[in-house]
Amino acid sequence: MIHKHMRLSLKRKVFSSAIIMAGFALIAVFVISFRFFQEISFGETTLSVATFLFGVFLAFTISDRHARINKIRESDSVERSAITEIVYLSGIISKGLQKRISDLFDKYLQATLDYMINDYEKTEKELNDVAKQIAAIEAEGVKKDGAFKQILRELSALTTARESTITIIDDKLEFSEWLNFIILSTIVMVSTRFIYTGTLVSAVLLIALNLLVLLFLVFLYDLDKLTYKEEIRIFEPYERTFELIGKLRYYPKDLIKSKRVVPPKEAYRIGMPVKLYPDMRGKKIKIIYPGKGNKPCAPQ
Repeated sequence: MIHKHMRLSLKRKVFSSAIIMAGFALIAVFVISFRFFQEISFGETTLSVATFLFGVFLAFTISDRHARINKIRESDSVERSAITEIVYLSGIISKGLQKRISDLFDKYLQATLDYMINDYEKTEKELNDVAKQIAAIEAEGVKKDGAFKQILRELSALTTARESTITIIDDKLEFSEWLNFIILSTIVMVSTRFIYTGTLVSAVLLIALNLLVLLFLVFLYDLDKLTYKEEIRIFEPYERTFELIGKLRYYPKDLIKSKRVVPPKEAYRIGMPVKLYPDMRGKKIKIIYPGKGNKPCAPQ
């Protein structure tokens, strides 16, 4: 679901990470070269305690963030399954109804990708349009009536899964938790001065250790922001849902531009907002034919 409309470009993320790593490296070099600390036993004890606390806290938090991602994936899976089932069942009632519901779900899925993850609830309008269409169904006959009742059950499952997703998304790490990580990681990096022996090998190992501490924090940040393996875990399942309801894959333009997803070799659609976020009115869509150019579609 989408997941962040702030969609930082890859270059910007790499640049920011490089600046942070350079800053920590300078601190490490400064601490190593500036012989301020004299009590080696004190430093070793501080390093041991800080490393232990950092490791325990990190392991627990990473496990919790992984569990959060899995819960969101489960809810998303229920939601996507309900969408495809509703489209299929609507075809039993009438092909015209199936097309209308498919078109409405297409807009709902587009909105899911267009909005940043914190604004996932903004897709409620598109879902309400689907619900109104379903409520207007007039099913006559045992078979059609049975399909209609199943559609209602699937819609209920969809809305329940959606509410669950919104609740889980709001469960982010607090500022105090990030502060704990920053303090502990800083103590660990500063305390490595006490195990520096003055050799090139020890210097390289300590710098590598400090970089690993930083990389763990970056990894945790990606988990908390739901950007870890986002193409496989988030975007690709939704793109397959477009295909299952008979629509071309859809990608917001900045997803392609920032190289957060790899465009398919087959035809796909690309969305281009014309107003400032979060106003998606007038959004333009183009159909891209790889190697053959593109075809404009009507504004949304």
